[in-house]
Amino acid sequence: QKQKIPKRKGPRAKRSRSGVVSVGSTGLGNLRHSELISVLFETPSGFAIFRMLEDDLKLPDAMQNVWANFGVDCRVGNFIWLREFREFKDKSCAINQDTGVCWDLTKMIKKWHVPGQKIAVGKAEYRVIIEKSLGIPCLFDDIVMEVMWGLKHLMHFLVPQEKMTASQ
Repeated sequence: QKQKIPKRKGPRAKRSRSGVVSVGSTGLGNLRHSELISVLFETPSGFAIFRMLEDDLKLPDAMQNVWANFGVDCRVGNFIWLREFREFKDKSCAINQDTGVCWDLTKMIKKWHVPGQKIAVGKAEYRVIIEKSLGIPCLFDDIVMEVMWGLKHLMHFLVPQEKMTASQ
């Protein structure tokens, strides 16, 4: 008797001709956008937008929860979800003090931004640039820095397109 192999459930990454990777539904069902926060993460070849529960950054034990959730590959998928990854030939032109945020990165950020919601960023200067250029409030603190550490630590698992880019 043949064993049935279950079909893969969950998001599938789709790459467009422009190198943009967008990922499908997280299966979060009834969550409101106001309960989620976007996370802008810089990778070696571009930027990724993740979504996570905003409360995970606000709870009294947030730091310990971040460490626990990023500690194991299989657990992190229940904590943070890749929404989009985009490669940039020159990341220094994508976001900087002099020119602000480039059109492609602006489009990516605005696609996932919900009015009234903050975006977690991994650099203090990104907070200043995005708030000034796009008028979107940003979150940058110790807990966000731990999220960025976790994303970097599990980038091979969370942003597989980055691994493909590095090997090409």
